[in-house]
Amino acid sequence: MNTEPDARSIWIATTPSTSYPSLGHDIEVDTVVVGGGIAGISIAHMLKESGQTVALIEKDRIIEGTTGNTTAKVTSLHGITYAKLTKRFGEAGARLYGEANEAAISKIEEIIHQYAIDCDFSRLPAYTYAQTKDDTAKVRQEAEAALQVGLPASFVENVPLPYETFGAVMFENQAQFHVRKYLLALAEIINSDGSSAFEHTTALDIHTDGQGNYQLITDKGIVSAKDIVVATHKPFYDPKGTYKDLFEFKDYALGVYIEEPTPQGEFFSTGKEPHSVRYQPTDKGDVIIIGGKSEAEMAADTPEEAFRLTKEDYNTKFTIKQVGYQWFTEDYATKDGVPYIGRLLSNDKHIYVATGFNGWGMTSGVLAGMILSDRITGQSNPWSVFFDTFTRESYRIG
Repeated sequence: MNTEPDARSIWIATTPSTSYPSLGHDIEVDTVVVGGGIAGISIAHMLKESGQTVALIEKDRIIEGTTGNTTAKVTSLHGITYAKLTKRFGEAGARLYGEANEAAISKIEEIIHQYAIDCDFSRLPAYTYAQTKDDTAKVRQEAEAALQVGLPASFVENVPLPYETFGAVMFENQAQFHVRKYLLALAEIINSDGSSAFEHTTALDIHTDGQGNYQLITDKGIVSAKDIVVATHKPFYDPKGTYKDLFEFKDYALGVYIEEPTPQGEFFSTGKEPHSVRYQPTDKGDVIIIGGKSEAEMAADTPEEAFRLTKEDYNTKFTIKQVGYQWFTEDYATKDGVPYIGRLLSNDKHIYVATGFNGWGMTSGVLAGMILSDRITGQSNPWSVFFDTFTRESYRIG
């Protein structure tokens, strides 16, 4: 094995690069989607499946931003979430959040089977474990809150990791996959029959004449459409400053080979400095994807220093034989822990947004496809009101 780690994510390093063209000229479609990550591709794919013509616009290369540098956990267990959601939005809001994310997992599996996509998809349990005895009560409470709203949750004393933990909330039948293999297949489907994917095309502005005609202005031409979806990392178009409160955070990850047996599941911890563990099968053996958010890592002057600190941290938990990959990403979170998926502006039903996935973009991005494709095509959706920027408040109780 090469002793120097690949400075790309395991997803980017193990798949071919893309070469979709720039826009180059003005076009007209039913809907234009800005952003070539899991949200944008999911939205564009589902709209095309409904019979629309779609243009997918990406300023760099698709699936090389936040989505290309994820840990790709496909789960509705998002750290300590359901106890908090129940306090903020009641059981009704927490139930909608859980149902929606479970449906997104099933949707991914359905699409994989429908198109026979080879992307290492597998079902497995997910855990949020207590790092200290003081956090045991917290994960027990989370298990109770999740179970109360119908999720496949339980509290477990023993966590299948080779280092000490203090109990966990476990969700059965969660999933993992190779995110780029999955999304590259969908991009090929999108890019045909009157729909197109465009790379190296930067969205600059949105214009409307007030008569239902919309234009996405880019540096390579104009896309005219009935509807526009902004599914960029942070909304590039925010004329009223609605999304200024989104806050950015970094995640550092290593893909390592270890002496110990592969931990069977995906794992996230409690605490202000959480740890993340999952595995990815490869032809060289299982790669263990590890990451953390210690104060030292977040304050590191360079990514290389953060990677060194991450390795030192996990050397106390695993016997690391080699670091195969190292990468980092930046993500955005909302203050209330729920993504914004719905109208971008309160008074416009033809411009939509999907952002603020709080580090859990695999299910949230697919959920964005489900919600927004329904809204744009005039179908009812059971989760639309809760995730919309301007109607979620109707659920708030505290």
